[in-house]
Formats: sequence, structure tokens, C-alpha cells
Amino acid sequence: MKIIRSLLSATISLVIIILNIVPAFAFETAYDSLLQYGYSQNFLDSMSNEIIERMANQIGNDEEITNIYVKTVYLNENNGMQTYGMISEDSLALDISVAEICKKETNIITRVLVSISWDWAGTRPLQRFQDGITVNWDANLFAFYQDSFLAQDYGKSDEDEEWEVEGEYKRPAHHAQGGLGFYSQMSTTKKRTAGAAIFLLEPKISIVSGSSEVTEINVNYVHDRSFLIPLNIGFNTIGLNVGFSINGNSYDEAADSVNFRYNLGG
Repeated sequence: MKIIRSLLSATISLVIIILNIVPAFAFETAYDSLLQYGYSQNFLDSMSNEIIERMANQIGNDEEITNIYVKTVYLNENNGMQTYGMISEDSLALDISVAEICKKETNIITRVLVSISWDWAGTRPLQRFQDGITVNWDANLFAFYQDSFLAQDYGKSDEDEEWEVEGEYKRPAHHAQGGLGFYSQMSTTKKRTAGAAIFLLEPKISIVSGSSEVTEINVNYVHDRSFLIPLNIGFNTIGLNVGFSINGNSYDEAADSVNFRYNLGG
């Protein structure tokens, strides 16, 4: 019995020593880590645990997020967004987030993490076909980081339920030097339907965190509101960017951009 007590006492002492040595952040969840970097709780709550884990895993041990640029677009706002159809106001919230990943103790930007989420409120919209999303950037400044893309479609039947992943895509449907396009298959069985996507951009030239230079990262969401027969939304390459190829005008569109600030050099 004394031997068992001695072993138990030694084990407890070892655990206490380990807890004192290992830094607190080692026990943080990916969600908590991203909150500390500056992502909002509402933004993270719109994503699955898998995407949150993927976002946190993009940041190496010798790296950190220094700045996060955020934009939220609602369908009833008049800020460069076009509305062609009959979607009710406040139906679609489109969140765009662009984060600088830098080497620690330097301002050198190693990668840029682009995160997008979209959420349709209530029982809308009535037409739930395949929607399209494009993201475009300056092809002279950034290149798509290979195998970094992940998009998911979500659904849930009740406001308080967790999002259920109904579809997953590990590569975009269309890709050009300065942009990409992908689809979101809206939930046809759940009351709520939403989605999220993330990917990385890699600087082509040496840039550091700053504010003397500005470049835009543009996001465009097209919703198919055709009756009975889908529009079959497609993508095409326009110059170095990606645009939509749509036959007909039965669609709605929400678009905006995030200003990404940086300095040359590093």
C-alpha cells in the first residue's frame, strides 16, 4: 500500500510539474486560439469545427496573425452590391475575413488566410439550387497556395442546433492566376442553410505588414433563383481573374471587397 501511495504521489507531482512547464496556449482549443488572434465569436460560430481546426493549423509555431481585415455584406445594404431578384431583406449575410500570417518577431508576411462564410436566415430562400462564389485578387501580388482550399455546405433544422456538414469540396471548381470559383449546394432538407470556405494566398514578392500599399480581395456570391430548372451557373477566366458564365437573368448577386494593407520589402 505504501508503494502504491508513493507512486500516486510521484505521479501527481509529475503532472503538477508538467502543468507548470507547458505553456497555457498548448491546452487551448483551435477556437480559443483564433479568438485570441482577433476573429469574432459570431464569425467562428458560423463554421464547422473542421474548418476552425484547419484555420488554426495554418499558423506555424514560428508564426502569428498580425492583422485581420473583415467585411460583412447584407443583401439589403447598398454598398456596391447588386440585387436583381426577389430575395427578402436580411436573408443573406456574407462575411469576408482576410488575415496576415507573419513570422514571429518580424513583419514579414508568409501567407494570407482568406475565410468566407454565408448564412441564409429563416426558411428562405425558396429556390435552393447550386449557387456560385468567386474570389479574386491581384495576380501580381499573390498566388493560390496549393491544396489549401476547403469549402463546406451546412444545414440545420432549428436555430439552436449545431450546423450539420452536408457537402465538402477540397478544390475549387475553377481556378485562374488571380482568382477562383466554387459552388455551394444549398440544403434542401433543413430549415437553415449556410456554408463556409477557406484557402491561403502566398505573396509573390517580399511584403511586410503595414499600410502604405493597398490591394483588394473581392468576393462575389450569385444565387440561382430560377423556377424549377437551375441556371447551371458556370465560371470563366477574365484576364487573370475568374468571373461567372450565366445564361439568363434569374439570379441575385452580392459582392464586396476587403482592403488588404501592406508595405513592400522585408
